[in-house]
Amino acid sequence: MFLTSAAQPGDAAKARRLGRTAHLTKPVKQSDLMDAILALIGAQAAHGAAVAPISGAPQRRLRVLVAEDNAVNRRFVARVLEKRGHSVTATVNGRDAIDTLGREQFDVVLMDVQMPELDGLSATVIIRQRERAAGQNQHVPIIAMTAHAMSGDRERCLASGMDDYISKPLHPQDLVNAVERTNTADSAPRSSEPADASGGAAVFDRAAAQVRLGGDARLLRELIVLYRAESPLLRRAVRKAAAGGNADALRRAAHALKGSLGTLGATRAFDAATALERAARSGTSGSSEVDRLEREMIALDRALAPARPRPKIRKGSTHATRPRQRHPRRR
Repeated sequence: MFLTSAAQPGDAAKARRLGRTAHLTKPVKQSDLMDAILALIGAQAAHGAAVAPISGAPQRRLRVLVAEDNAVNRRFVARVLEKRGHSVTATVNGRDAIDTLGREQFDVVLMDVQMPELDGLSATVIIRQRERAAGQNQHVPIIAMTAHAMSGDRERCLASGMDDYISKPLHPQDLVNAVERTNTADSAPRSSEPADASGGAAVFDRAAAQVRLGGDARLLRELIVLYRAESPLLRRAVRKAAAGGNADALRRAAHALKGSLGTLGATRAFDAATALERAARSGTSGSSEVDRLEREMIALDRALAPARPRPKIRKGSTHATRPRQRHPRRR
């Protein structure tokens, strides 16, 4: 682990040349130091796939508006950006984002593409129209958060007036780069393409998930709690839409599940939700995809379930091992 007393340009590159796998700037907070240590330990457990904590300091603190209907993704984005010192305000749909922008000023907007009431593309068109009508000189950068599986999303994002895009599932470094790039001269849109998952992926790799979150064990626990709270509702929505033959409702429910699963890094369930979303979008019944998703969700629930403590046996007690004696019933 490489420690520097002040953030200087080139520190991260110098750390990599010296063979270090993490870089922190002093003074170091206890929580950041623990997160970095856990990241290094987790990286060893995840077959050597080291992911270093985000290094350096932002040029300035930014006010960020997040429009995202998925609770797991909202918590993930807020936690990553707040750890960098940015201020985050969250909304749940495009309509709320427009209203919030009308009341407050922000340096950058993170806009999910698919949301209820008003989607991200439509919201961006309205925001740009209002800016032109008001004659504003300031152009608020809008970054799309889009599912990489949906072909044509990037073109539609830029055509609607968005400035950049990042692909889901989100990664901390990609998220920070996209947000902080809006405050630099290097603001040309770039896609962030996640690697395709291998077919032999585990149901849930906790060590790899923690590494992917920059070693933030507390954030991982928070995301799991949120997922376990909302997933039963989404699974019921999937079953209800499939039973009623409602392809649009099925697509929305699968998409919402996919967002949470991608952020957690549950690759197999994520792939199953993606397949179901595609089937629903094409108008097919998706019965086999629904069954596959249900199997993967059950397996994931088991993998996420906390281990049950073993029953404690008092020292000297024989009640746990001695069989119960049966006595003949008196007549």
